[in-house]
Amino acid sequence: MPARYVFAVESVEILNTRSQHNDTDYVSCTLTVPSSSPSAKAKALGDLNNGTYSIGLSSDAFSVNPGDVITFNYLIVNSGHASQQEIIGGVTKAGDALAGAAATAAATAVGANIGAAVGAELGTAVVPIIGSALGALGGWLVGGIVGILFPNCDGPVAAELIALTGVALATNTANNTAKYLHTTFHPGTDSAVGCGSNSKYNVTWSVRPFVPLNGTSVQLYDNLGPGQFNQQWQLVDVGDGWSRIVCRDGGRVIDAEKPNVGNNGCRIQVWDYLGDGQTNQHWRIVDVGDGWSRFECRASGKVLDAEKGNVQNNGCRIQLWDYLGSNQYNQHWKVYDAGGGWSHIVCRESGKVLDAQLV
Repeated sequence: MPARYVFAVESVEILNTRSQHNDTDYVSCTLTVPSSSPSAKAKALGDLNNGTYSIGLSSDAFSVNPGDVITFNYLIVNSGHASQQEIIGGVTKAGDALAGAAATAAATAVGANIGAAVGAELGTAVVPIIGSALGALGGWLVGGIVGILFPNCDGPVAAELIALTGVALATNTANNTAKYLHTTFHPGTDSAVGCGSNSKYNVTWSVRPFVPLNGTSVQLYDNLGPGQFNQQWQLVDVGDGWSRIVCRDGGRVIDAEKPNVGNNGCRIQVWDYLGDGQTNQHWRIVDVGDGWSRFECRASGKVLDAEKGNVQNNGCRIQLWDYLGSNQYNQHWKVYDAGGGWSHIVCRESGKVLDAQLV
């Protein structure tokens, strides 16, 4: 089965602005996967002085096979002399052009040779694969190829191209269990006279598996169909009439947050299965009539409960609560076959299903 991931430009640390005081920054990020057109996003960051700033610009989730090569690039430009619409359009166009060249290169070249092929495609120097590409791409951006003019102190301040195989993505994310973070230093190109000294930017990007990780909340949500594996579950016997409830997306189990497991309102999450001694991860299905059941936690005897005031809404919190009786439909559940040995777990009160939140 292909694995799913999300790239993101997480944050920027400005050590030195390109302008004398604030840089007016814009960022784009562009993803390419085999047999698909580039997917680009962009946003304005505003007027920024030295300091650290969250960006939070993410790609869409994508699927990749082990041998596939995906590319991701981001560009940050300082431009205070054009409209926001013009700059966002320009950096998006630039990201698309770089992504298109990278996709063409990745189809025929391998490893570091991709950077040489990208440079040949764009008419630039060899473009580094992971690492600042500002030196290679600065002239290409400033040359007006993307329709942006950079008068005075304006100009590009960060650029990077990442190309990774599905195997490398799995390795970097610890076999799809953790977010991988990387920070790249971007030493700026020459600033015009009267501007600040050369810009110095650190940009942190990440790639993470698009699966529910440890601590991910369990919620109610509309059933989104057979491909939504974070809504599919399997009951696995652990003995004495108890079961663990495994999420198809990532293999983690439904877990009552340990420090609070004896209290009403205890948060329900997914977590790695920690063994037969972890009774906060064990559940018993108890018939309540008419084909419905309550799900009882072994550690406390409390039951799975969809927060009453929010039960009709997507994102409704799932928690532990005392069982309040046969008329409390927010505590009643039914297991429906979803195919392949997996099931949906449906709330009686709303018809929504248990969902391990993807964020």
